Amino acid sequence: NQMIQTGGLYRVRYTGKPLHLPVAMSAYNNRIQLEFAAPIDKKAAETPSNYTIQLWDLKRSRSYGSDRYNIRELPIAKVSLDAAGQILHLDIPNLSPVDVIEIKYQLKGKDGAACDGVVQGTIHALQPEN
Repeated sequence: NQMIQTGGLYRVRYTGKPLHLPVAMSAYNNRIQLEFAAPIDKKAAETPSNYTIQLWDLKRSRSYGSDRYNIRELPIAKVSLDAAGQILHLDIPNLSPVDVIEIKYQLKGKDGAACDGVVQGTIHALQPEN
């Protein structure tokens, strides 16, 4: 049994502190790129065990929602962070389009603040390398 929780964004208040959240995700051949709003810690970012990537398929129907089908976990070959500390590259062999990709991460901001989270999305097609 999997617990399904609803999510949302409620009562956001500016604190003046850096916001360590992903603001963009792109899927390329064998690579996911996440861009963070503020710099993250290089050592934590480049540790593959700080991530869990799961994929699953959905059943398309007239009713809203679906169970998760064909759940699988993807291995990460390598993780690298750009010099500015905001663009993260997750090297993932055999990445392909999928209904749902979920990336769980346990990181730290460059300032040492914990920034754990989850990103979900759909990969319709892989972008060509830039």
